[in-house]
Amino acid sequence: MKLLKFYADWCAPCKAQNTILEGLKDVEIEHINIEDDDKQDLVSKYRVMSLPTMVIVNNEGDELKRMIGLTTLENIIKNIEEVKQ
Repeated sequence: MKLLKFYADWCAPCKAQNTILEGLKDVEIEHINIEDDDKQDLVSKYRVMSLPTMVIVNNEGDELKRMIGLTTLENIIKNIEEVKQ
């Protein structure tokens, strides 16, 4: 399982989300800048329309859960625990 975090450098809530994610332990996080040309396939695949967007995926890259907007650490942990069950 992995957490994909979609962001842009100009996005203030994305920067705030980074600080929140520092409290997340034992979860692999992949930060994906939506402005990187080589990441456009992922932006399209996961239909990212708002920032920040976080998508929990399984090892095959299938979406398990999605969080849109600034999300608390507690909510992120809750969503991760739900998909582990």
